[in-house]
Amino acid sequence: MIKCWAESYCKMRSEENCNRFCDAYVLLRALYNQSNIPKKYQYEIKLKADKGSADYNAYNALNSWKRDILDHIDVGDGLYIFGGNSGTGKTSWAVKIMNYYFRKIVFKTGLEDEGLFIGVPLFLEKLRESYTEPTDSFRELKSKVMNSNLLILDDIGAEKPSDWVAERLYTIINHRVNNELSTIYTSNINIEKLGDALNNERIASRIYGSTKQIKLIGKDRRRYND
Repeated sequence: MIKCWAESYCKMRSEENCNRFCDAYVLLRALYNQSNIPKKYQYEIKLKADKGSADYNAYNALNSWKRDILDHIDVGDGLYIFGGNSGTGKTSWAVKIMNYYFRKIVFKTGLEDEGLFIGVPLFLEKLRESYTEPTDSFRELKSKVMNSNLLILDDIGAEKPSDWVAERLYTIINHRVNNELSTIYTSNINIEKLGDALNNERIASRIYGSTKQIKLIGKDRRRYND
């Protein structure tokens, strides 16, 4: 059988049915090809925190947010997943939610601008380059960042941008908030310190006012059971 994004939940999965002409496979391939999600995160992500552990309540809250993803998308709710430790699953949770969103819309999608993953440090570098060398490909990417129904901004606050770059980032985030487009942010930084990290308090204010904040405080709590 071919490797498929739906293999963990597809009720029709079998040697006979699983091929590259399957409608779900074709649609999911299109969604993922446009999503920019790193390949290591594109398939089932199993995350669990033991009962009583530091992140047990946070994981439950994230699962609840994931289950209600269509409702969140409808009203433009955002999510800010943060915590200073590595390996707590911030990026994994963000993509797990987007994967679930793709699962729910696969037969309803118009394909364009459904979901997009952006690593913020690299995106800020491209923003800087666009100041002197704007390209059509970056203009297209920026349009997708501004207009995707669900956007992941991964590792925001990892580096301090220039004033010009910070203002461009603010314009993007402000546009998304005003147009009720959902954004999931991941960061190592408490949101109260994000304004200083980004050299722009307005960005932090917009994110604070448009997101639910969930902190992951444990060490590496990734588990391969659901």
